[in-house]
Amino acid sequence: MSNTQYKHKPSMDAATVRRESAKPAERPERAKPGRPADSSAVELPASCPLREAPAMASFRAAIRSGSELSLHTQRFLSNKGPDEMGKWIRDLMRESRIVFQPWSMEILFVTGVQGEVRFSTLETMLGASSRTLTNKLRALTSAGLLERLVVEGPPTRITYRLTKHGRATAAAASALFAHLNLAALGRK
Repeated sequence: MSNTQYKHKPSMDAATVRRESAKPAERPERAKPGRPADSSAVELPASCPLREAPAMASFRAAIRSGSELSLHTQRFLSNKGPDEMGKWIRDLMRESRIVFQPWSMEILFVTGVQGEVRFSTLETMLGASSRTLTNKLRALTSAGLLERLVVEGPPTRITYRLTKHGRATAAAASALFAHLNLAALGRK
C-alpha cells in the first residue's frame, strides 16, 4: 500500500483530498484565488462520489482494512513452505480468474450500483459488444456471481442482479474502484 492518505475537509460546495508525500516538509505555496490554501489539497469534481464526507470516510476505512488484511496475509504466508504457499496462491488464482477477466469487474460494479440491470443497459453503459457481453454474463452466472431473472410475458424481460457472493465481491472491489477514480482525476 502507498503512503498516500486522503483527508476530507467538510464543505457544502466542494470536497478536498490532501496528498501527503514521503518527502520532508517543504515551504507551502501561497494560496491562489479560488483554491485551498494547502497546495496539496485539491477539489474533487461533482462526478466523484468521494466528495461526500461519509463516502470518503468509508473509503479511508476500507483502505485501512485492506492494509491490515494484507499484513495478516503476509504473516500467514510467511509461516508456509514454498509448496504450501504455491498451492494457496494457485487455488486463489483459480477462484479469482473469472473476476479478473476483461469486462467482468465492470459488469459486477454496474450491476451492484444499479441493483438489477438489463442486458441493453449494460451494453449501453459499458460499450461492450453483444457477443462479449453475452459470454461474460453466462460466465459470471455460472460462477455464482450473478443471478439471471426471466419474467415471462410479451415481451420477455431478462434482468441480472448480484448473488450474495457477487455482492461480497463487488463490495470488496468498491475501494479499488474509488482509488482508481481518484487516480483518473489525478488525485492519487
